[in-house]
Amino acid sequence: MLVDIHSHILNGVDDGPESFEMAMEMVRFACETGIRVVVATPHILDNQNEELVISRFRKLSEAIIDEKLPIDLFLGSEINFQFGINEILDTSIGTYRGIGRYFLVETTLTHYPKHFDETLFELQTNGRIPIFAHPERGGP
Repeated sequence: MLVDIHSHILNGVDDGPESFEMAMEMVRFACETGIRVVVATPHILDNQNEELVISRFRKLSEAIIDEKLPIDLFLGSEINFQFGINEILDTSIGTYRGIGRYFLVETTLTHYPKHFDETLFELQTNGRIPIFAHPERGGP
């Protein structure tokens, strides 16, 4: 079974598909290629509308059920490593739903932010488990 833990599959949200129809095409293609679990991980941005993300997730989930597609869709997020990451993780879409200890995090293209190691240590000490979306990013 293949699992996609990092997907921008929700339409009209960050860099996901432009339309609902395109999102459904992505789901069908995932099914055809053997993917059985997809986690929608839109970027969590300061101006991100959480209600929009949840409504797009619900609509896509319902369509998957209606078409009886052999795939499970979960809601997560992709969080930019930043000041206040603890508060973001406490939102309803801050972590992988159902397994709220895990969160998908990304860093800048060129370097790790100030206090990166200390913040990661603190998050892990508090039971949070980071999953890096782009481990090739960052650096010393």
